[in-house]
Amino acid sequence: MEKDRDGRLENGAGKGPAGTRSIAIRKRWRSLGFAAACAGGVLLGATPASARCTQPTELRLLGASVDAHLKCAELGTQGQACHARRSPPACGTGLPEAVVEAVFGPTSGPGTWSSSALGCQREIRRAASRYVSDRLKERRRLRRPTSAGNQFIAAAARCQGLVVEVDPVAGPMPRLGPVCAFGDPEMSGGLDQALRCLRADLEKAIDTVAPEALRPNIVVIMTDDQRSDALDLMPETLTRLAARGTRFENSFATSPVCAPSRATLMSGRLPHHQPSGTTLGFDQNDTLAVWLAAQGYATGMFGKYTNLTEKIGPVVPPGWDSWNVFLGGAGGGFYGFEMSFQGFFMPFPASIYSTDFLAKQAVSFVRQHRQEPFFLMLSAFAPHTPTIPAERHAGSLAGLEDWRPASWKEADLSGKPDWVSGWRHLIGPAGWVELDARRRAEFETLLAVDEAVARIDDTLEAAGLTDQTLVLYLSDHGIHWGEHGLPTKWSSYEESIRIPLLMRWPMLDPAGGGVRPELVAMPDVTATLAGVAGAVGHAPDGTDLIDFLRQGGPWREDVLVQSPGEFFIRPNRAVRTERWKWIETDAAAGVREELYDLVNDPLELTNLASDPARVSEREALRARLAELLGS
Repeated sequence: MEKDRDGRLENGAGKGPAGTRSIAIRKRWRSLGFAAACAGGVLLGATPASARCTQPTELRLLGASVDAHLKCAELGTQGQACHARRSPPACGTGLPEAVVEAVFGPTSGPGTWSSSALGCQREIRRAASRYVSDRLKERRRLRRPTSAGNQFIAAAARCQGLVVEVDPVAGPMPRLGPVCAFGDPEMSGGLDQALRCLRADLEKAIDTVAPEALRPNIVVIMTDDQRSDALDLMPETLTRLAARGTRFENSFATSPVCAPSRATLMSGRLPHHQPSGTTLGFDQNDTLAVWLAAQGYATGMFGKYTNLTEKIGPVVPPGWDSWNVFLGGAGGGFYGFEMSFQGFFMPFPASIYSTDFLAKQAVSFVRQHRQEPFFLMLSAFAPHTPTIPAERHAGSLAGLEDWRPASWKEADLSGKPDWVSGWRHLIGPAGWVELDARRRAEFETLLAVDEAVARIDDTLEAAGLTDQTLVLYLSDHGIHWGEHGLPTKWSSYEESIRIPLLMRWPMLDPAGGGVRPELVAMPDVTATLAGVAGAVGHAPDGTDLIDFLRQGGPWREDVLVQSPGEFFIRPNRAVRTERWKWIETDAAAGVREELYDLVNDPLELTNLASDPARVSEREALRARLAELLGS
């Protein structure tokens, strides 16, 4: 029945001390949150429940219709006339056509191709048909994990090593729709990436008619002090997240300091909007974890929460189901660290490397909660000082070239505040050698993070959760490698405030690999995570990136940065636009205002604050900074 022209189907975690909610309360909380989200219609803009296919007969008929349409499209590539006689039920109108376009593209005219190319196309068609049928059944049973993706294994084997053949009239074979474009140079991952893209594209189409609209799982992987340009030696992260997701190349911390930056991520509030007198600088009753738990998410925090987490005592803060966080002034460590383990303070032996331990805990969390929406945050201590790589990585990058941009040990600091030039008295020749060694060690610590990314991603894939999971990778802020003579953070210069930001959500962007130039600030990350979970109305200082990527429209024009200073480093604050940066520094004497043209002076070498030709820019940015701080 392979060439049936009428398109007919072929045969064929434990709880700790006070502060942890009971399981019963947690389940009720999730149930209420899910009901509220459905009632409010906030689940990813899904169609109303009444328009969905919910009955077994509807789903069988829908699957049969998809299969019939796919067979007809395949026969069309061979020049044979075909009409799919199986129409979908009313609840599934449009799905067969959407699946055909995803598999064959908008046209299906005849062409001349080899038998191997046609065989590959046939396997892709079969895999797509079975995937849709299996996935509809799984979604009816409210199964979040899916085994339907295994249908593409045979297609991958049949197509492996196949060179795309191009007919001068009919185009390439094997075919895929415009979203996934197998053989397109932009589909750099080749066959594997193309089939992953197709699977996600089909899931996205199914989501419009399936019985349950799935809220995405959320995985946040956060590092500590990682610069935006420190991803280059993380191949797994680049391949799995950047190449298959979106890279925001102009992303910024709103504070170049650990604690206030993390407080902003957890609360969605800028430092000057945080309520006074709160433990750890932000309200523990008003955080991402609390909002997402109320929407029915299982929540897990592993690693660095913030500095001095022990201030909240031997408790689990509201909203967190799994709570395994570092203790200590720096908020973490590599070997011989101490953690609050579900509220119990526990030392760990020097034989355990913290990043590996966190990865293991994160993998267990995913497996434990795979049947429900979850929010997982793995917050590694890497590459924070004291920078200690895992033993297996120590010395592996000893040959890394030293960092020597024009701003390194900047000779003329007359346009910089006194605290910047003051570092010259603290760093001798040995200090610069040590800074080069620290940079190499930073990259080495990130190798374990890179492995953790791969472990988590493999776990999601094995559980069939990849397409339904938003994975976000970022750092709390950056750090200097000697630019302007600085070895530290705390400044409003680019090295301190730029952060890496990668986001992969196949249901939003099946193909991935995009790079976005817009300015993104830390509160936008919070607003995005709250938004996809249905927790709208939170994160008051941020804007949802997902809404922007879907609908377009105006985006932020500037980013506010606030640094509290430390010791002799003076408090400073800045406003950064696409072109300009204005910095104000508290100081009794010396330079207090800085203006940089980031287009013509990206290394921030020349302070234009006193340039008479830049009076209008100076006054406008000064007023804008005051406005942002006063709002």
